This record gives sequence, C-alpha cells and structure tokens, in this order.
Amino acid sequence: MLTDLLWFWEAKMQYERQKAQGLAGLMSILAVLLVIWKWEEWFYPFFNKIGFIGLAERTGLVSDLSILTVINIIAIIFLLSIFIAAICFAVVVIGVLLLLFGASKIGQTIIVIALLPILIPFYIFQRNKINKNVMKGAAPSYKDLKNLKKKYKNLHQNDKMLRFYLEQMKNTDDHFNLLKWDSVTSYEEVKAYLNKVLPSIKDNTDFLFAYHKGNNKLYLAFPNPLPKIASTCFSSERTYGLYGFESCCYNLLGYSDDYYKFKSDYSVPALECTIGSNGEELTLELTNPGDVQSLDISGSIDFYKVHSTSIKERIRKISNTNMRLFNILNRAHMAFYLIPIAYKNDMNFKKGFDIYVEESKHVLNGDILEPIYKADIESIIIDHAKSGSSWAKVWFLKVE
Repeated sequence: MLTDLLWFWEAKMQYERQKAQGLAGLMSILAVLLVIWKWEEWFYPFFNKIGFIGLAERTGLVSDLSILTVINIIAIIFLLSIFIAAICFAVVVIGVLLLLFGASKIGQTIIVIALLPILIPFYIFQRNKINKNVMKGAAPSYKDLKNLKKKYKNLHQNDKMLRFYLEQMKNTDDHFNLLKWDSVTSYEEVKAYLNKVLPSIKDNTDFLFAYHKGNNKLYLAFPNPLPKIASTCFSSERTYGLYGFESCCYNLLGYSDDYYKFKSDYSVPALECTIGSNGEELTLELTNPGDVQSLDISGSIDFYKVHSTSIKERIRKISNTNMRLFNILNRAHMAFYLIPIAYKNDMNFKKGFDIYVEESKHVLNGDILEPIYKADIESIIIDHAKSGSSWAKVWFLKVE
C-alpha cells in the first residue's frame, strides 16, 4: 500500500514538472513572438537607448548574413547561461564562506579576496560608463572619444581635462571660438589683453584659462589695469605705502633701468580651478573660491582665450557672487588711478613714479574710462584726507 502511494506521489510530481516546463516553453515562444511583433516600436528604441545596438554592431554580433546573426546570438545566449551558472555557483560558495568564516577577520579577508574577481569587472564597467556619459559632449561617438583620449594621453590630468572641456564647448556652443597663447612666444599679447581697465567690474566676463605647466594647475586669469611695476598692488600682502606701491618701488633701489626691464614681471588676479563632472557633462569648478592668487604670467603657462556663451555665463556668475574677487579687482582699479595722485610729488619714490607713469600710457582704456571711476576715487581721497594723509589734503585743497 505504501509503495503504491509513493508511486502515485512521484507520478504527480513528474506531471507538475512537465507542466511547468511546458508552460515555460510556451511563455518563451510567446515572448519571442512579442519581440518580433513589437521590435520596431518597443524593443529597438529601448536597446538602442541603453547602447546594446551599438555594442552589437561594434562587436560584430549583427551580420549581413541572417544565419550568422542567429548563430552569434545563440552563442551569446549559451555563454551567458554558463556565466550565470558560474555566478550562481560562486554565490553558493560565498554563502558557505560567509557561514564558515564570516565571524573572523581571516574569514572576512578570504571573502574579500574571493569577491574581487567578481567586483572588479563591475567596477571597470561602471567607471567606463561614467566616463562615457560625461564625455558625450566632448566626443559624440565612441570612435571620437577614443581618438581624443589617444590625442591627449600624454598630457597631465588638469591639462587633459581642460582640453576635453574645450572640445565639449566646441561641440555644444555655436558661438565657440578659441585662441591659444603661450607665455614664451606670446607674452606681450597676453599682457596686452590683460593689462586694461574694465568698464564695469560686476559685469566682467573677460578672462583667460591659464594652465601652469610648472605646478600642473589650472587658473582663471582676470584683467589687471596696474602697470608692470605695480602689478602686485592688488594683493593684500603688499603693505608699505598706498596699495603697497612703496613695497614695489623698494625692488628698484640700487638697480639700473635695464635690470628692472629684464627682471620685472607682470601679475594678475587668478582663481585656481578644475574641470569636474555633474554626472552628465564636464563643468568648471573653483578649487577655493575665496583664494584669489597673484599669478605671474611670465611663467611656463599656456593661455586659452575662450569665447563661449555657456562659459561666459559661468564666469559672470563667479565674478558677481565672489566678493573677494570683486574687492580685489576693485582695489586694482582704484590703485591704478590713485597711485599717481599720491606719489606725484614724493621725491623718495620718483624713479618708481616715473616708470609707473610711463607704463600707464600702455594700459588699455585707462584715460577713456576714468570718468566712470571718478566719484569713487574722490570719495576715497576724501577719506584719506580725513585720516591725515598729506597727499590727499593737497589734492583736496587744490580741488577747493
């Protein structure tokens, strides 16, 4: 009796298994028919969006001969089945390891080592996926991206990222224009571009990207109207005299004019920056927004004068919201007009004053835009007169 019951139970189990297999086969056939029926409407757009179609074309999975395409797909399915089976086996092994060794440090180390072969491919895939996403503006196709990486492979990281960023601007901005200078052959051109008075500091959008080869850093360089002899007066580190002008003049004592012309360098306000990513595109980021540096443009530097609507908006936002940058640019403009007034009759700094006046003749917009700053200049002179500065009192009396 017991034997008969067991036979009937086994027969029932066989029926259930065959039924399940038949149902699974039927569902597979229906799924294939659904894919064929709705391929153009549903499935092709989906696979194309996730990149499967492009991958299939690049790897040769799709062929002009239909039979080869079918064989390739069957081979891929077979390999995937083996891979999934291997993963399942690995999961079982990992589960055993977790049960046996999970409570000890040695066991945890063994588990980490066992997981590495599985995790590394996923890590590489995810990293490449992120790189591909953020580079899509710089290189619309996989082939373009490969060529760009090959073209810039020998550059330092910051220089390389800047080149990718400029490529992105070229591909996404119809108004993009680029002019490259280097400090060796184009020093005077760079200086002429930066050595100017701005009509409005708040609306300033004039800038250069400066890649410093010596320290592998990237900067935004802003215009500075101060002549070469006093170009560092915008920096608060200069403490002697009005805007630190006397500190600059001390460098001239005991030297000839030829020595000065050879040694003197020109500096501009600069913000260190990097090229980052927001997950979709490359973006311009400030390393330390409050740290405005004095950048000597005579160093080993590549300059990129960029005209781009998107970058211009980014720079305008930086200029308007970064009060430290605004104050330093304002300090430089006030110093440009006030230094000659303060030291005109000071014989102690006559040599420095004469050089300053001569260099000021080459500052772009210096005389033309002076009326814009006139009210602010007079207000500052009055404050100095009230504080007892003799030069300010003399100017104030002459005005009266």
